[in-house]
Amino acid sequence: MASPPIERIEVFLEAWSSSLSALVSQLSSEAWTPAGSVPTNGYTGLAVLRIKLSRGLRGSLWLSLSADDARLLLELFTGDKPSIAGALDAMQVEALTELIRQWSGLAAIQLKPCFGEVSVEVSAEASLPSELAGARLMRSAAGERRVSVRAELDAELLGQFERRQAPRAQLVPEPTPAGLEQLLREGNLDMLLDVELGVTLRFGSRRAPLREVLELSPGAVLELNREIQEPVDLLLNDRVIARGDVVVVDGNYGLHISEVISPEQRLRTL
Repeated sequence: MASPPIERIEVFLEAWSSSLSALVSQLSSEAWTPAGSVPTNGYTGLAVLRIKLSRGLRGSLWLSLSADDARLLLELFTGDKPSIAGALDAMQVEALTELIRQWSGLAAIQLKPCFGEVSVEVSAEASLPSELAGARLMRSAAGERRVSVRAELDAELLGQFERRQAPRAQLVPEPTPAGLEQLLREGNLDMLLDVELGVTLRFGSRRAPLREVLELSPGAVLELNREIQEPVDLLLNDRVIARGDVVVVDGNYGLHISEVISPEQRLRTL
């Protein structure tokens, strides 16, 4: 599998790392700060939790915690010093799951500016899947105390970052001829100004294997390569002439234009 763009993953992991510090700061009334996201270097997890992401992102983030880190988080969360002998008991698993659920809620807020609304679903798991990638150790510290959590991403989530890096279509290059008045005069285009042209609003696109296309059915969701906060394209003859935000006007979709090429450039698309 090709490695996804590092910038997106770093933004993603930073949101989880900083929200972890925010959470433990709330629980302990101390100022915890991120201590960096580093390679795992043999970190062994005792407790495993899966965070299933949907809407703004799709896929799963898998977390694992050592006995010491699980013990510290449970102590901060419950106020008691838990005894962990080999494995977490049912009550400890339930408490840790609720703690990770609160962490996920804070992370979703921090992910929103870059990835849009993200829904999270947390569950405790028996073990980690065999094929995960991007393993990093997220750390937070307050004085001498430190907590670490190992984070890994599944293939579906990695694919989200790859598709989101797809290059945007370029606006039509600036033409070299003289101004619009000269073009109209030389080509007598004023006779054509009432001719109707078909324009298309494009929310996004993606390449999909034939198998996926054939499996489409009512209710299926096909994700595009454009984030929810990005402007959409207005096309004329399959060339981008403007971009903007989708609005509703009298019950119909419309486009509030924020970027548009010049009239000369628009003529060049005909």
